[in-house]
Amino acid sequence: MIKRLWVILAILCWLPIHASAIQLIDGESFVYDIGDNGVLVNGTLNAYQNMYNLRVNSTNYVGQPENLTSQGREVITSLYTEPNTGLEIRRRIYVSNNYNFARYMEIIRNPTANAQTIDIEVYGTLGSGSRTTTAYDQQQFLITDDEAVTGSLGGLPALLHYHSQAGSPITATHTLVGDKLNWTYRNVEIPAQTQVRLIYFVAQTQDVDTAYRFALNFPSNPISLYEGITANQQAELINFFPPATQTPQFTNPVFLNLDEVRSGFNLEASDPLSSQRANIPTDYFGFDLVQDQTIAIRMTASFDTYLYLFDDQGQLLDSNDDAKKQTTHSEIIFTPTQTGRYYVEATAHEQNKNLTYGTYSIELKNKTINRNPLAHAFTIQADSDTIPTTVTLTDFSQDVDGEVVERCWHFDDATPMVCSAESSITHTYEQAGHYSIGLTVKDNAGGLSFHSESLSLQADLNGVIFPVDSSTEGELTIDDGKSQTRINAYSDRYVIKGVSVGQELVVEMQSTQFDSFVYLYDAFGRQLRFDDNSGSGQNAHLRYTPLYPTDLLLEATSFNDNALGQYNLSVNLVSQDTDFYIPIEAATALDNALKTTFVARIPESFQPRFFLWDFGDGTEFVGTDNAVVSHQFERAGNYTVNLEIRNAADQTVTGEREFTISNRVVLPQSNFQVTPLFGEAPLRTFFTNNSSAGLAGDTLSYLWKFGGGQVATGKNPAHTFAREGVYQVILQTYSSLNQQSASYTIPITVIDRDSVNVPVTGVTRQRPQVLMAGFDPILQDVLETEATLFAIVRPGATPIQSVRLLSNDTDFKQAMQHTATYSNGDQRFETILTFPRGIYPVSELGDLFGDDAGQFQIQALDQAGQFHAYPNLEISDSPSLLTTTTSLRIEPTKQVGIRRSHPQVLAAGFDPVLIDINDGELTVKAIVREGLYPIQNVTLQLNGDNFSLPMRWLETLPNGDKLYTSTYTYPQQGLAVSTVSQFFGSQVGQFSILVTDQAQRSHQFPQYKIGNYLPQ
Repeated sequence: MIKRLWVILAILCWLPIHASAIQLIDGESFVYDIGDNGVLVNGTLNAYQNMYNLRVNSTNYVGQPENLTSQGREVITSLYTEPNTGLEIRRRIYVSNNYNFARYMEIIRNPTANAQTIDIEVYGTLGSGSRTTTAYDQQQFLITDDEAVTGSLGGLPALLHYHSQAGSPITATHTLVGDKLNWTYRNVEIPAQTQVRLIYFVAQTQDVDTAYRFALNFPSNPISLYEGITANQQAELINFFPPATQTPQFTNPVFLNLDEVRSGFNLEASDPLSSQRANIPTDYFGFDLVQDQTIAIRMTASFDTYLYLFDDQGQLLDSNDDAKKQTTHSEIIFTPTQTGRYYVEATAHEQNKNLTYGTYSIELKNKTINRNPLAHAFTIQADSDTIPTTVTLTDFSQDVDGEVVERCWHFDDATPMVCSAESSITHTYEQAGHYSIGLTVKDNAGGLSFHSESLSLQADLNGVIFPVDSSTEGELTIDDGKSQTRINAYSDRYVIKGVSVGQELVVEMQSTQFDSFVYLYDAFGRQLRFDDNSGSGQNAHLRYTPLYPTDLLLEATSFNDNALGQYNLSVNLVSQDTDFYIPIEAATALDNALKTTFVARIPESFQPRFFLWDFGDGTEFVGTDNAVVSHQFERAGNYTVNLEIRNAADQTVTGEREFTISNRVVLPQSNFQVTPLFGEAPLRTFFTNNSSAGLAGDTLSYLWKFGGGQVATGKNPAHTFAREGVYQVILQTYSSLNQQSASYTIPITVIDRDSVNVPVTGVTRQRPQVLMAGFDPILQDVLETEATLFAIVRPGATPIQSVRLLSNDTDFKQAMQHTATYSNGDQRFETILTFPRGIYPVSELGDLFGDDAGQFQIQALDQAGQFHAYPNLEISDSPSLLTTTTSLRIEPTKQVGIRRSHPQVLAAGFDPVLIDINDGELTVKAIVREGLYPIQNVTLQLNGDNFSLPMRWLETLPNGDKLYTSTYTYPQQGLAVSTVSQFFGSQVGQFSILVTDQAQRSHQFPQYKIGNYLPQ
């Protein structure tokens, strides 16, 4: 059975960096931040706030995290000598490779000539503060939950504190006063010249019931419970005693040959029981090995597997559950020190409730290739959380069969990559931002590995303090500064303090002297939202729900450049009594000018249930449950559309707007020219607007988008591109007479001749690979006029020549531009698709990519003429390249992507997508964007089947999107050729990726939905 994964790491990268904290991640991707004195300073979603302080005889332990073990699973703190007794104390904090728990080990040595009796206290905050409550309180364990968050966002992890094995002579008692928890071991005797060890456990689970089942069951699996503890260490334990395991009986084993795959085995309740795992059946296999012959033993099944390796005397040599997280396979890589016969026990991770398991395959492979280094989480110690800031980066990466010879740091701030053999480096950040720091580790045989960590640095926001639930009068004058985004627009700056997570804000700006415009930024300098009601009236109106605690910067400015005048500005929290204006927008049907689609822009927080439309033409009112409605008028003219909306609380709001209905389809034409199209940074460009209106007397307004949040509203602007990259410049043209709009785009390439290439750390092939593709956003608003299609491409032996979007059944071809290089060397290509407003009805387009008529492919072609087309998963003789491939560096944008009320799986694919016939696994990847709530889980699903594989959070991309992965395993040469085309889709037998947030809102890739999707 596949283990469930509750990955709710979305908020972690936004939390403050703890000095000297080392992050550990357990077998189910729960996080444990270990800080000074070995204290658990944080967990997933801030589930802990400084727990597990240690005190011996009323004296606090003092020590720093000193070492991270080679597997990256255990922190060892420095030695501390207790001043009154002379006891020597050290702490080890270990996270399980298989389960969702961490284990604390207190090591106490008495170097004196006399026995000592001591009291040991472990204490701290119960959970995330006063909000945490007790769900189960028993002698051995305590389970807590967070009721305050459960009702609104789905809850923080339930927490299990487990001390003292039942029946142990050394037990702990606990007291709970408010939110302060204390576990005490009294009268513990430490003999002279003796060292003892005391262990206890902390687990994070999805809910209270899961935590309770875990507390009852996990002591019955001693091998997992004591994983990482040697026999000598077990002998020093004083409060847990692992039961003795049986000597395995190798009766009638099946013998395996080298490079052989055997399938069709079935694990059944009637099989002999495992010698290592309580009440779980097993099968035995034998094989002969030669000294120093490195081999890999792999077990793959539909259930969660476990392997144990023995010599011919029954001595346990190695064990493995998941060599890579979230898989149903197990793998042991072993090099014998002597020639002889060896045995493996093939069993299950845990007992199946129905006592049935299923079929599996097992293979024995020659494994003589270099093993890549293990890139671990590195520490980030900043001298301040505001800029300018100097950070110290310390790496703990190891190489199991050699040594690390080079570390290349990518700072994500447009400064050059730095490579050296040193494990520690310093770097100064001059600007606020949310940075994804990448580390590429290289071993002595050329093997590469990659890891990234997030760093958020705030700016001291400069502006007038603007409390929530207040209003002010202001004036734009020539003495005001210019907008930080629009260099030709005067602006006033306000700082909104005390913003609460999940509490919606409404910002309104009104002026009779100019068309209002507002921008909203976070403390990291990232543009969150802007709004001017898209040209409807003089007022700007913006609603925003913060996901994270941060002050906000509000810019009050004008839609037209250099406008001056007075205005009123207000910022309020949304409540049931909040009055708000309901914008009504429209789009004419392209095949019938008298048929119009109307969209009511109603906020999510109102939770509308019923819409009553009056189109002002004498027809009957129309009642719907949808904010989008279509209506056909009998004749042209001016009509006033009225709307009444009611919600579940029986509240009613109204909206009204006049529209001009023509008897012919009239759309503005958006078009422009730019000079130059190509050049070195900084590149000054000049734009000539060739747009035209379709109606006499119509007035057009313009919105230019230059990328990275830079915009302009003049007719013929100039713009300077400061950094290298490819910028998709978009001109949106708006009609003031009939509220229609159109878009046009041209890419502009800016180069930096001093840019250094980035090494590619993933699996590379001779040919290029389009790893994944999708739309940004993939939830498309019905009235938008452009869509961004992007692909993640990995070069092969030769640099990329071109990437194109192709239609299977037409001659349509559109070039895609290289817009970013991520710090692992993968390249992002984009293209903008423009179309008339209202071309789409409200719908789901279903499966976009494939090889059927009506579907699309994305083709990457290199300079040698080799190519690959997404979404083809190809199986052939495709060995990995032995040389390191590099990518042209282009810094990714940090602009926050368009957020919807629902989460979005923007893109998905495979790594690698060119599969070698000797492979037995591939990594499925997905790029996910949060909606109004943090992400709860992401799963890979097989349509029409019960198969569901959790995906784990891997890294945060520079624009805030999350990269999730999962490893899909199969017997060698067991991936059918029929899966090459249309791997992702909605048909039975195809795969989809489902994201669900903590409000249970979801999206399923590859569904491309079109509807009423306001930016959030």
